[in-house]
Amino acid sequence: MKREVLKKMGLTDEQINSIMETNGHDIEALTKQASDLQAKYDDDTKSLTAQFE
Repeated sequence: MKREVLKKMGLTDEQINSIMETNGHDIEALTKQASDLQAKYDDDTKSLTAQFE
């Protein structure tokens, strides 16, 4: 999300800052979730590979 787009929509700087902060928290949470899922996938793949060796 870009500040310029929100500014063109007529939002105040305070509103934009609030939206950007919320968006940042959402992105951080989803990034952590993706990282956790990748780690689980990697562990599961290693486990399965070890079973068939």
